[in-house]
Amino acid sequence: MTEAQQTPSPKLTRLEMHGFKSFATKTTLVFETGITAVVGPNGSGKSNIADAIRWVLGETSPSTIRSKKTEDVIFAGGKGRSASGMAEVTVTFNNEERWLPSEFTEVTVTRRAFRGGGGEYLINGRKVRLKDVQRLCASLGQSYTVVGQGLVDAALSQRAEERRGLFEHAADLTGLRLRVVEGERNLAETDTNVTRLSDLLSQIEPNLKRLERAARQQKEWKDLRDRQLYLQRGHYRRLLLAASLRLTEAETGVAYQQNALSAAQRSLDNLISQRPALEARLQEATHALELHDARLSDLRQQLSETMHRKELVAERLGALDRRAQDALATKSGLQEQIGTTQERLDASLAALNQIDTELTVARDAAQQHQQLATLARSDRQKAEGELAAVGRDALQQERRIADLQQQRALIVQRQETSATDAARLQAEDTARTERLTELQTELTDHEQTDSKVAQQIVDLANQLITAQSNLDTITASIRDAAATRVDLEKQRNQAQYRFDALQRMHESGEGLYQGPRQVMQWHRAGKLTGVLGTLAELIKVDKQYDTALEIALGGHLQDIVVREWRDAEAAIGMLKQSRAGRATFQPIETVRRRNGNQQRPRDIIGQAGVHGIASDLVQSDSDVAEVVQALLGRIVVVEDLPTSRRLMDSLPGGWSTVTLAGEIARSGGSVTGGSQGRDSGVLSRERELRDLPQMIAALDRKLAEASGASSDLEAKIQQAQSTRQQLQTERADLLAQQKANAPQKQRLQQWIADIAKQEERATQHRDAAVITAGEREEKLNRLAAEIEAATTTLSELRDREALVASSLSTQRDGTADVDAALTIANATLAALEERKRAEERLQNQLVSQLRVQKTEIASRENDEAEMEGRKLALQEELGRLESDSEQLTSSVTAGDEARVPLAEALTATAEKTRTHHTEIETARQQTMEIERAHGAATLTLERARAETGGIQQRIIDDLNLEIPNDLLADTEEIDFTELPDDYEETEREIARLRNRLHRVGYVSDNVVEEYEQEAERFAFLTEQLADVQQASARLRAMLAELHETMQQRFEETFEQVSIAFSQAFTVLFGGGSARLVLAPDDDGAPGGIDIVAQPPGKRLQGLALLSGGERSLTAVALLFAILRVNPSPFVLLDEVDAALDEANVVRFRDELRTLADQTQAIVITHNRGTVESADTLYGITMGGDGVSQTLSLRLSDLPLDEDFDVRDLAAVQAGIPVR
Repeated sequence: MTEAQQTPSPKLTRLEMHGFKSFATKTTLVFETGITAVVGPNGSGKSNIADAIRWVLGETSPSTIRSKKTEDVIFAGGKGRSASGMAEVTVTFNNEERWLPSEFTEVTVTRRAFRGGGGEYLINGRKVRLKDVQRLCASLGQSYTVVGQGLVDAALSQRAEERRGLFEHAADLTGLRLRVVEGERNLAETDTNVTRLSDLLSQIEPNLKRLERAARQQKEWKDLRDRQLYLQRGHYRRLLLAASLRLTEAETGVAYQQNALSAAQRSLDNLISQRPALEARLQEATHALELHDARLSDLRQQLSETMHRKELVAERLGALDRRAQDALATKSGLQEQIGTTQERLDASLAALNQIDTELTVARDAAQQHQQLATLARSDRQKAEGELAAVGRDALQQERRIADLQQQRALIVQRQETSATDAARLQAEDTARTERLTELQTELTDHEQTDSKVAQQIVDLANQLITAQSNLDTITASIRDAAATRVDLEKQRNQAQYRFDALQRMHESGEGLYQGPRQVMQWHRAGKLTGVLGTLAELIKVDKQYDTALEIALGGHLQDIVVREWRDAEAAIGMLKQSRAGRATFQPIETVRRRNGNQQRPRDIIGQAGVHGIASDLVQSDSDVAEVVQALLGRIVVVEDLPTSRRLMDSLPGGWSTVTLAGEIARSGGSVTGGSQGRDSGVLSRERELRDLPQMIAALDRKLAEASGASSDLEAKIQQAQSTRQQLQTERADLLAQQKANAPQKQRLQQWIADIAKQEERATQHRDAAVITAGEREEKLNRLAAEIEAATTTLSELRDREALVASSLSTQRDGTADVDAALTIANATLAALEERKRAEERLQNQLVSQLRVQKTEIASRENDEAEMEGRKLALQEELGRLESDSEQLTSSVTAGDEARVPLAEALTATAEKTRTHHTEIETARQQTMEIERAHGAATLTLERARAETGGIQQRIIDDLNLEIPNDLLADTEEIDFTELPDDYEETEREIARLRNRLHRVGYVSDNVVEEYEQEAERFAFLTEQLADVQQASARLRAMLAELHETMQQRFEETFEQVSIAFSQAFTVLFGGGSARLVLAPDDDGAPGGIDIVAQPPGKRLQGLALLSGGERSLTAVALLFAILRVNPSPFVLLDEVDAALDEANVVRFRDELRTLADQTQAIVITHNRGTVESADTLYGITMGGDGVSQTLSLRLSDLPLDEDFDVRDLAAVQAGIPVR
């Protein structure tokens, strides 16, 4: 294998595959300088590497990468391995030389495909479009950058026209081709825009002319309308000023009457305002009497309570006396115990004094004997040397015997003392037990009483809560009832006032024109017969149809319905005679004959938005129904104007529709509508006149029910207050009883606790005494035995001492008596000291017991003092209660006497109140007379308002002003001299203008604006069309320039490739010749490219006559020629040498090495000769799970002396020798 030559740095540095075809796991291939060879058995997945590079660079044809659909590139699974959900391939390019159109020195391109569908492209981790990847990689020329299996031979098998694309890639025309495609697409869009703009302009131009004519028509109509409005505004302003003057005079009259009414009302109010004071005094007198009776009742209650408390105090005094006797008996017992203890203490003191005297004598004697013995020992010190041991032993035994005897004496003394203490403790236990039983019984009684009282208190507290809740509920109900009654009274007064006003307006004919009003007055006065009333009075209408039917009927609402024709003639004659105006009459007999049978449009009724025929929506008597049918039988009530328009074509002649909002559409095509300035309310007012009496009666019933409910609630609240007061009194008594029992209960608990402590101490003392008695008996027996043993030992020592000390008899005779006397004296002294200590302990016990007994006596004396104090307090309280009862008895007597003048004062105040009520009634009558005068003035005012209202209605209808009086405040100057003096002439002029407006015809107010907008749009579109045409021309010029550049570059590249192909053919074949021929198409289109080859030793022939190896070698020569003319940054050859023999492989290898000096080469091969030229080797294997695996090896680093078989690649990589 040859050593690697110096080659340029690689452009393709890394390929990563994950889930792509057989590469299920993440696989990375690193490409370095030189030639990289990929080897492996068939089916191991080598060619999938070529497919991966082609796919990631933007290949969109599944067949090119040996697939049927995009999902086929995702790993489909294998034995023991599940399918992948995504395929991902990433290539990394070294862009330090800026051979890619990117500012980055390293460029990564990633493509992903998902099994669920869809995919994505990324450049340096940022999502991009396929177009961006194609633009980035346009310079690669995939057709010869990645040469797959069979594509080499395909280049020869293609038709001449198809082969041209290979050379276009070689000429770097891909980027220009993309620009041409984009330019042609933009040109097509531009041509489409030109066509669309031309169509729009052709559509707009006729409409623009029509709008121009309409604009002129609208100007003429507007001038006429302005003149009409000017006349109407001046005319209506004159009428409104005159009517306003008359209205002002009527308002002045009403104001005068109002002042008079106010004065009368103030007088009445003054009297009424005085009534509360009188009623208050009456209430005060009543309250004073009730208060006095309540106080008197309280005094009687207090007297009863005082007598009851006297009885309780007397009972408590008796209880204290009984407790004092019990305490005295207890105290006597304690005093006897103290006497006994004191006697024992005195005896103990006397015994202690006697022991002290004996101790003094014994100490003196012992001291004297000690002195004598000291003198004797001093004389016999030398003689005692021999008998020292015997003497010491004897002396020790003697001392031990003395100690034992002292201990025995002390134990005997303690036995005598213990017997006395046991008898005393037994007596104390018996007395303590009896006292404890008594105290526990008394405490149990107190606890039972307290528990019962506490339960009663809890029960009373719950009852109090319930009573208070009940009281709060009743109080709230009373407030609610009062508020309800006030609201009902207010509603009733408002309804009554409204009814009275409407009744007066109805009787006076307010709102009616002069003629109908006069006829109705004559009818009510009995001057006319056969009059049933105005139409508005005789019909009933649902509220939702008020507006529609008022508009539909219009002035017919004031038509007067009469029975016969002669009734109408009579009324008209009276109107003429009295010059009282005009009126329209509806005689039932003539209306009935005129109606006949009317054809009803049945196909309209029931449609959406149709409420029905107006006459069917009105309720009236059967006589009046004919009139209603005549006026409303040809009017259909509908929801809105769109419904009216829909029914327009199907309406019979003479019919019309009216909407709920009041718009009228007629079968002739006209429609009337607009803003509803105000609601005349004629029908609603008549409805109120019918409904208000029933409403007032219902309110009266509710008021009566509310008053009855209030009375019931007042009775309930008095009962609830009484119950609460009783419960509070009972609870206070129980709390007082509980508080009085608490101190005695605490004392009993303390006494029981003290006795329990005494019992505990006595128990401890008895237990100690029992233990001590047994120990003493045992100790006495042991001491007796020890004394006997010690005495025997002492006797033996003395005998020995007599035998040994015979020589010293003289000295011993002199000292023996002294030593014996000294021993006896010491023993006596020790026994006396022990008796003294025992007596002192007994004395301390007696002192402690005496102290406890005296403390108990003191406690008893304190209790006696406390009970004496409580007794004195109760006696004082009893005296006070007796005094209080006497005073309360006197107060009750005085209260009965004081009640008499209060009752007399109440009677006098009630009489004054009745007199004042009479004065109020008189003033109310006077006020009512003034109210009638005020009503007459109001009637005049209402007539003036009706006249003004008529003018205002005309202003609303004609001038479309929501507030008619705004006409008076109009700032527009009107020259009244321009108006005809005659009002009728003005009306005629306005009518003439109205007719001219009708002839000219109305055009929408927006037509001028529409014309201006359409003209502006026409000019804009014309400008846009010119701009688009210019852009189209620029695009055509650019495309022509691109085509010329592409053709020029193609021809240059073709010449260069043709020369290189001839050279490569000669080198690869070892002779022969070949050339490329550019053949133009018959129709003048760009022609294809033919290949003419002449292998060595053969004549010139076509490609079809070449052998398989010759075809492959010719295709390789063409590929190398293209790469030599336009070197690609890298090239991947997939088994292009498969059909070559060994001799041709050598020439192929040499050419490949030459190519590697300019282009990075990656070769997928089975050929050993090709592998020998590689610098880096990748081995591809496939395991049993269907997943491709890689092995990499840099051959230049291996210390091989000779070639090796590629089948040994795995062994070489593992370091295993292969030779």
